[in-house]
Amino acid sequence: MIQVKLSRCAFVVIKLQFEGESYYLMRQDLDWKDVTFIGGHVSKKDNGYIIRGARRELLEEVPALRTFKYFELRSLTDNIPHGPVYSPSAGCQVKYNLRFFLLKFTASPKPVLESIGIRS
Repeated sequence: MIQVKLSRCAFVVIKLQFEGESYYLMRQDLDWKDVTFIGGHVSKKDNGYIIRGARRELLEEVPALRTFKYFELRSLTDNIPHGPVYSPSAGCQVKYNLRFFLLKFTASPKPVLESIGIRS
C-alpha cells in the first residue's frame, strides 16, 4: 500500500491598490522556481490552529509586520483538499488541506511597505 502523508497549509493573500491598479505581495522561491502567496505548512507549534500557522508564516516571511500591529487575518476560503500528489520535498504522495486568509490592514500600511526588504 502506498503511504500518503497529510499536510495542512495556510496562505495569506495580501492585495494592495496603487493608482487604481491591484498588486499582490507574493514570495519568490528560487529553489522551486515558483511564486507563491505568503504562507506554508502548519506546524506542531501552531497547536492545530490553521490561522495560527497563517499568522506565524506571515510574520516569518514579512518581518516588517512583526512590529506593525494594525492588521487582522480573515478567512477567505474553507478548507480546500488537493491531491494526493507526489511531493519531491517529502519524497512521497501528499494529500494537502489548503486554506486562504486575507490580510486586512486596520491602519495605513505605508510604514510596512516602506520597510519591506528584498528578503520579503
